[in-house]
Amino acid sequence: MSDCYAHIVQNPPPHAIRCLKDAGPSSLWLIHRPSQELRTLKRWLFSPSLIAKYIIGISQPQRQVRGAIRAAKAGVDIANIAGQPRFIWKYGVPNIEMELDYIKGCSALDAFRANSLSDQELRSVARLLGQIVAKLAVAGFFHRDLTLSNIIIAEGRDPIVLQLIDTVGIRQMRRSIPEFARMLERLAVQPASEKIDIPSTIWMPLLLEALRPLAGHNRRGVLCWLKEHRQL
Repeated sequence: MSDCYAHIVQNPPPHAIRCLKDAGPSSLWLIHRPSQELRTLKRWLFSPSLIAKYIIGISQPQRQVRGAIRAAKAGVDIANIAGQPRFIWKYGVPNIEMELDYIKGCSALDAFRANSLSDQELRSVARLLGQIVAKLAVAGFFHRDLTLSNIIIAEGRDPIVLQLIDTVGIRQMRRSIPEFARMLERLAVQPASEKIDIPSTIWMPLLLEALRPLAGHNRRGVLCWLKEHRQL
């Protein structure tokens, strides 16, 4: 870790409650200003790579904004952007900050890990996960990082509501069948890698809900892709 990055981590933003995620040159903070709702603040340390990507429009802050617009267009619930990316100079180094609404709840991954959902809730979450895949695909979008840790089960909502918190990986879909299948595959990656036991009954309603809007030949194409890649 560079000295300047360590200095930023050791000096949280004003009104910070805690650091939610520390990922090298970027970090995520929970902040609470007087008379405001809780928010999350994403911070990226300036680097030659970030500057170059920002100039050509493909930096993470810019992709977060574009992805949020695309997800909203697709009808997917997201963490709303409360403040556009801004350049700031703090602690002797430049960085970019952006604020998002804070979604109170737990990630789908944590809920599965804790085995905290009833059978009925599991089925509801499965259908909602499938709907996220379907909505993105129908709108012509692909999310390359659609993982369970990026999907929050909102607290205190009845019926259950899922909200997407990371929209950086959303782009235009280029190859419909493999990219549709890859979104389904990504949902299974984290539980498999972390050896989290997820009831097999969750996958069927998820798959059925995701495939519902597809034409028959496209459904078969997705299923063949998943079988070839040993996901079924």
